[in-house]
Amino acid sequence: EYKQDYSEDADSLLDNHHLNGKPALQYKDFSVWQKEYLQGEALQQKIEFWRSALHDFPHQLNLPDLPHMAAISSLQRLTQTIMISDATTEKVRQYCGENASSPFMYYLAAYSLLVSRFSQSAKLTIGVPTAGRDLLETEDIVGLFVNGVVIPITVDETTTVKDYLNSCKDLSLQSFSNQDVPLDVLAESLGIDRSSGKSNGKLPGSQIGFNYQDFQLGEEFNWDNLSELIDGTEVAPI
Repeated sequence: EYKQDYSEDADSLLDNHHLNGKPALQYKDFSVWQKEYLQGEALQQKIEFWRSALHDFPHQLNLPDLPHMAAISSLQRLTQTIMISDATTEKVRQYCGENASSPFMYYLAAYSLLVSRFSQSAKLTIGVPTAGRDLLETEDIVGLFVNGVVIPITVDETTTVKDYLNSCKDLSLQSFSNQDVPLDVLAESLGIDRSSGKSNGKLPGSQIGFNYQDFQLGEEFNWDNLSELIDGTEVAPI
């Protein structure tokens, strides 16, 4: 929807037309509402959820060291790219559709199994970024709502694939329903010192991160218009 709105607005500016109508609500309205809502009993219930959900999970994962990592600076990172075929991707989508799940939950389940195998740990806390627009009223508001949420997963390799996927789905939905606790409040409630440098940029309470992106620009999006709109800037899809 934002892609479509932006494309239409870019075309309107280039044609010297007016922009689409101003949203009824603005980000400042959401900020006021959130501050009033997230206090007292409502905030305490969400904090208690996270305390209960994360209380017996270890803070760190013991991932194996790779021999060639010793020569790499702590500020450098390695990237491993694995391509998933279109046929496999389609099978995943079909499986998720038949089991009332989503590709995000499927790949999260697979990722958690992989991390569990490498770390020899059955209890994982995986931090994922969220759009932060879980309310219908926020869909048309311009602003940065991006937040992060921790999904606690207990890996059980004795269960079936379907049951494990359903478990990851339920845990994801529970975490998402409590995602609006500000990170600084969550860190303080969990007794995590984010200024110590030990957090290494991770979400409070998370051991490792996971980011699933499923974003495709439609054919109607005009990159040439965007380049003209932002004078002196060359824009191209990646």
